[in-house]
Amino acid sequence: MNSNLPLGEKLKQVRRDKGLSQDNVAYAVDNHTSIISRIENGHIDPPPELLDAIRKFLDIQNAPLLPNELKLYNDKLLMWETLLDASRLDDAKAMQAELAHILSLPFEHDMIFKYKMQEARLYLKEYNFAVAEENIGKFEPLLSNASNEALIMYYSNKGFLSLAKADYKTSFSYYNKALELFGDKPPSSKVLEPLAHLCILTGKYHHGLQYIQHARFLYDGDRANPRSYYMNENLATCYLGIGEIKKAEALFDISYRQAILNGDEINQGITLLNMAEVNRKRGNYEKSHEQLCKVLELFNKNMSEIVLYDKGLYVQAVFTKSALETKMNIDSTDTIAQGRPLAEGNETYTIMLDAAYHLSNLGNTDSEKYLEDIVIPHLTQCETQEKNLRLLICEELEAHYKKKKSKTKAAYVAAIIRDIYKEMFMSEEE
Repeated sequence: MNSNLPLGEKLKQVRRDKGLSQDNVAYAVDNHTSIISRIENGHIDPPPELLDAIRKFLDIQNAPLLPNELKLYNDKLLMWETLLDASRLDDAKAMQAELAHILSLPFEHDMIFKYKMQEARLYLKEYNFAVAEENIGKFEPLLSNASNEALIMYYSNKGFLSLAKADYKTSFSYYNKALELFGDKPPSSKVLEPLAHLCILTGKYHHGLQYIQHARFLYDGDRANPRSYYMNENLATCYLGIGEIKKAEALFDISYRQAILNGDEINQGITLLNMAEVNRKRGNYEKSHEQLCKVLELFNKNMSEIVLYDKGLYVQAVFTKSALETKMNIDSTDTIAQGRPLAEGNETYTIMLDAAYHLSNLGNTDSEKYLEDIVIPHLTQCETQEKNLRLLICEELEAHYKKKKSKTKAAYVAAIIRDIYKEMFMSEEE
């Protein structure tokens, strides 16, 4: 800055460099905008007390926006959030560019933090987890000045990242922290939804039912919004888990039509995977097999997105189809081979596909031993959605031993099945 400038010009230049208006200064020092204007234009000299107040204001980093400006920024951030909720990513990117100047307002730490958390959510929507995590970490020093609203966004993003890494315990902890910040206010359905999903993944269907029913009650969006799809899908999965087959089937049908309406083939595949399970439980194996074939067709068509989204879904579809083919006396060799490339490097996925192979060879003692000694203990230890698959494996193994009249081994597997049900339905206090 030119030190020969008059005092008023210096104050004006500092103010402009900080992105402040005369209204901002007047508001901060409890004075009139016209007085600030006259000082900057050299028409009057400010009294010492007023000059000190202006200097203090221009030197600090946490200067406030005017109330109407705060509302304008928050309204635009909310609009950005709505676009992300609806997965309108092109529009969301345009809004991101429009709001980028928020980063040039260093006096508003909370506003900057909200912008960066919203930006991280955009990266999460694109499955760009590494960039999202880097952005979140870079702005964690601002946490001490963050509002509850900003902290909810932060904990939700951290929860999503942990969920993507299949670290369900940590994810649940982050989402619970977000939930606690609502206090006595109604919580956001966007926090309740992932909590319900985590309950489903860990087999706690009764808890999941409570969360998702509450979320649906609070949500008043349109049915074309993908969030509406996820709510119906999660609720249906909870009903399926607790044995309410008719309710589950009706909701899966709605979810499937919503996924078609949204043009989302990944979600069409996810819903069909669940619908196939409904038909399997009803003994309608041919219909279930037809649906599973369609699932893999959709997933193969969108392979690059599946790899980014969740390889486990593909492996689960392969396992389920193979297990069903075994029951139908269909050779499952080609089906299992489909999942091998995606399972490579992941112990759990590899064991799942090995389990599918050994289920088709249960007449072999080595296959029985592999399922008992390797598969069941491994799936018992990992905190993943494989509880249902472990149950399916144990049920097939128990039926096999009963057929062989191996009472001791049948009883051993039956005890494991009881423990799985206990995990799912009798640990509601967790």
